[in-house]
Amino acid sequence: MKSEKNAAFTLIELLVVVLIIGILAAIAVPQYQVAVMKARYTQMIILGNAIRQAQDRYYMANGYYTTQIEDLDIGLPCTINEAGGACFAKNFTCYTNDGTGGGTTGVAYCASRPPPYLAYSASPKYGEKRYCYAAEESDEANRVCLSFGVVYKSTENNHKTYELR
Repeated sequence: MKSEKNAAFTLIELLVVVLIIGILAAIAVPQYQVAVMKARYTQMIILGNAIRQAQDRYYMANGYYTTQIEDLDIGLPCTINEAGGACFAKNFTCYTNDGTGGGTTGVAYCASRPPPYLAYSASPKYGEKRYCYAAEESDEANRVCLSFGVVYKSTENNHKTYELR
């Protein structure tokens, strides 16, 4: 007859397993957060580019760019604000202006919600260059920008600007 004494795990064995799970979680969670941010940023790029292209079509038809997203000839997966200049998606907001409060130069600007700050812009004003903006203090946001093959441009107002290639 066998002894029932060795049928359970020791406290040391359980602690080792918990420690290994903790180490794996510490490695996996930051990678998961960056992957989620990158997926959301990709959605910003897609919507931002669609707005930019719709702005070009609007310009060809009317001779000027619009500040009203609802004037554009695209279906948008977002809610348009009362003023008509912003499109609120689940995790980000897109605008038809550069956020300075002035008119528009055909720009499409999308910014993440909630923080950390991560944004995308495309505008004919800058020779059709596209930019990724990341909060200076957010390693995750900067890693998202860097994952798109960018060139660092500058740091202003607590955010880094990268040019997308």
